[in-house]
Amino acid sequence: MSALDHVERKSSTSRLSKFIDERNSALDSLQDTKNKYEKLFSVQYDGILLFNAET
Repeated sequence: MSALDHVERKSSTSRLSKFIDERNSALDSLQDTKNKYEKLFSVQYDGILLFNAET
């Protein structure tokens, strides 16, 4: 393996790590939003969506 191969591999690994970090951050944000809306609205047994004023 040449030095250039090592640099290219390191750069590729760095880009992949950055992509995974960004994806995980987006998924966390999506989960936070889901949790927020689940708290904001509560579904009663009869299926009527009611605003939950406690949140």
